[in-house]
Amino acid sequence: MRAAVFLMLFCLALAPPARGKEQDFADTYYAPMTYANVALLYWAVGLLDTADDQAVEGYLRIRECPLYQRLRSNDIAWAKVREDARASIAAAKVAFPKRLALVQPVTLGPYDPKKRVFVLSTDTAIWGMKLFEVRASGVTEMLCDPLRLESFVPGYSPIFIFELGHPFTLRRIPVTLDFAEAYLSGVAEALDALPPSERTPQRIAALRQAYLVLKLRFVATGAAFYNSGKRGAPPIPHLLAVLERYDLYTDRDLTQHLYGTAVRRVEHGD
Repeated sequence: MRAAVFLMLFCLALAPPARGKEQDFADTYYAPMTYANVALLYWAVGLLDTADDQAVEGYLRIRECPLYQRLRSNDIAWAKVREDARASIAAAKVAFPKRLALVQPVTLGPYDPKKRVFVLSTDTAIWGMKLFEVRASGVTEMLCDPLRLESFVPGYSPIFIFELGHPFTLRRIPVTLDFAEAYLSGVAEALDALPPSERTPQRIAALRQAYLVLKLRFVATGAAFYNSGKRGAPPIPHLLAVLERYDLYTDRDLTQHLYGTAVRRVEHGD
């Protein structure tokens, strides 16, 4: 029954927008894929239960570290803090972020002046993918208790898998001829400034690196967890998501916009 409800919600979320009301999501806010935001996402999609003391305490370790460190050893005070947090989470989780952005480096390959597109390098192009593995950033800063030998807070895996409703393909990026000429001139100047011994294929690829931002709306938990195969490793959460938009930038700080589009049922590159 639970799986059926999740499936129904997922199908509704994937339904195409009404004609005349399509969005480009250019001004929609997507939270960064940090460990703190992923922790909130797990609550927002129903992966965690407020009846679970460990889940509530994990929330406090991640979101309220000074409070956790000060009161965790006081059983009576901590029990009250935990109950207050339980009620707070139950009331607030509906507003926790479900839209997050995943940043993925890609390499711009040759530019085709006839088609006015950059072709992505073979190793960074995306070919009909539905399943993506994500590792949240900033995990170490959120552990809170340095004396516990843990790589993450129990119940809050920094790694999860999300599944799209439709395969996503991205092989080519439309770019105007003027922009491509200016961009390639800049790459050539940076390459000329290097000594010949450093003009390696790896360095050239680094100079042509761009940053793909997948803008996702998570809608539910999946029907199962994935197992990493490592002994003692916890199962990896499986979430269902809708890719609403993607953008590409030529710099790591995401200030130099290259291209962006909302995602329809037929993605660019098909």
